[in-house]
Amino acid sequence: MTIPPEPIVPPATVGMLGGGQLGKYALIAANAMGYRTIVVDPDAAAPARVVADEHVQTLPQPAPVRHPPQRWTISQTTTSWM
Repeated sequence: MTIPPEPIVPPATVGMLGGGQLGKYALIAANAMGYRTIVVDPDAAAPARVVADEHVQTLPQPAPVRHPPQRWTISQTTTSWM
């Protein structure tokens, strides 16, 4: 028998890797549910920066997506394809 993991509930922090429009919409939803939000995007004008609690333009070390910084509990990536 496997025991399901504990749910991740607010005020946990959501880290968004990529701050485009899709990231912005996801962070709006996360904020509405009570999560703290961080967006990581090198663009100073990233759309998600205006709704995130924190905007990080660079990480101290290259961080693989599989091992995000300990600053957040949930990671999400966004990409746009034309």
